[in-house]
Amino acid sequence: MSIWSVLAVVTGFLSLVGLRDVFQPSHAINRNYPILVHFRYFFEMIRPEIRQYFVEADSDELPYSRVQRSIIYQRAKDTLDKRPFGT
Repeated sequence: MSIWSVLAVVTGFLSLVGLRDVFQPSHAINRNYPILVHFRYFFEMIRPEIRQYFVEADSDELPYSRVQRSIIYQRAKDTLDKRPFGT
């Protein structure tokens, strides 16, 4: 396999992923940043490990903790409404 065929396969794959992101109706961030959004999702997935070793806990508040923010996001999407918010 030559380098050109490998580059063609990679380019074709990224083009298909980009087209899928542009034409999907549910997430605006995928439409606005078609390929780059997958890096965001990856870093969001490994975020707990990075925070655990380098930054701070999920309960530290600046202005809201990560736990409180996740409750807000879930309530905005109507997926969870029975968790207490506050102290």
